[in-house]
Amino acid sequence: MATNKKQPAREALRPLLIEKALSLLEKDGFSGLQARRLAKEVGCSVGTIYNLFGSMDDLILATNAITLKQMREHLTVTDNNWTGNIEDAHGRLMALAAAYFAFYQTHEQRWAAVFEFQRGDDEHMPDWYVEEIGLLMGQIENIIAHLKGAASPDQRARIARALWAATHGIVTLSFSGRLGSVRRETVLEDVDVVVKAVVNGLK
Repeated sequence: MATNKKQPAREALRPLLIEKALSLLEKDGFSGLQARRLAKEVGCSVGTIYNLFGSMDDLILATNAITLKQMREHLTVTDNNWTGNIEDAHGRLMALAAAYFAFYQTHEQRWAAVFEFQRGDDEHMPDWYVEEIGLLMGQIENIIAHLKGAASPDQRARIARALWAATHGIVTLSFSGRLGSVRRETVLEDVDVVVKAVVNGLK
């Protein structure tokens, strides 16, 4: 039986396409990631991209998942290196906030692409992608788990989402300049106001 000798070479393009897509996102943001441009950068046809990933949406999901994983690993290293009291939720959360801010500064365009991407109204994010987001939220949930006001899993999940959203909002506003009073120089001070209020309330 004849075999398709081109298949292994084409499959080898998957990691190369993802790597180049990440590079384009890093450089030019979400608007810079276009099928024709990506194909030209890698040296393949647009059809090859669709054959390998099914759609540009699926390729973008693959690249965004890597960015999410890298953020999660960055925060994990930060929390693992925490040398203070393990039950100091405020301290640990602020350490994560500082790490989040540092990652955002380094990968602003790529991290923004995670939030700019939207699927159609009738399409859902795949389970593996939702799970990656859940792992990121789980880091916050673990830190607040011992606090009285975060006793149940539902409470922890809701509080983690709120804390993460508040931190992300403050960080992105500081970069956009759309709210003059939120500046990069005071990002962590602004986040601290929110974190301190939430932690004290949960106690």
